[in-house]
Amino acid sequence: MQADYYVWAFFYFGLGAIVVLMARFVVDLYDKRKTSGNFTRDAMQAYKASYPEQFSKKERTPFLKMSYQEKLDIVFQAIAYLIWPFSILVLILATIFPELLESKPMPYNPEDDFICKKEHLLKEVTVDEAESNSIVEDPLGRTPREPFGNLAAGWREFLSLSEPGFKLWAFKVPGTFNTFDGSTDNGRQWSVAMGERVGFAWVQKRKIKAEFLTEWD
Repeated sequence: MQADYYVWAFFYFGLGAIVVLMARFVVDLYDKRKTSGNFTRDAMQAYKASYPEQFSKKERTPFLKMSYQEKLDIVFQAIAYLIWPFSILVLILATIFPELLESKPMPYNPEDDFICKKEHLLKEVTVDEAESNSIVEDPLGRTPREPFGNLAAGWREFLSLSEPGFKLWAFKVPGTFNTFDGSTDNGRQWSVAMGERVGFAWVQKRKIKAEFLTEWD
């Protein structure tokens, strides 16, 4: 009984090796013939594409020194070989009916256009509260003494986007903390938040409708 298992395993993997190699060659040839009419040249190019190691003098990289993606590709190929009947079926379907395996684009979500997301909302505020805390005091007089200073025109445009049912929310998009090595500063280290965004957003039923940035780096 055990000998029968060995025979079936040898037959399964042996046949699988032959079928997979032939499938690679045929698929590459099929893809190239769709854009060219020279069968002899296409056949040779398809063969080279299927077995590049036979036409390249470049030394192979040891498995342990390969990149993560290269190792993942090898593992995936090994799994595909173990279940080669299913792999061949998928390969045939992908070649003849590529639209069956194409991922459908995600439906457009207007909130994707904004930096602010639902989880970044801090608290609901009034327009007066937002403006009272944003008056810029410039002793040199280079910045207008009005809400958000040089950003005042953008703020007024943002306010004009308000519609019935809109609520004003303050938001903060956290940045990532980058640690700097203070080897030239007595060995001290410090972290600085990078990419932080602060501002206000018009919100309706927890959906972002418009945003106004007041601070960023």
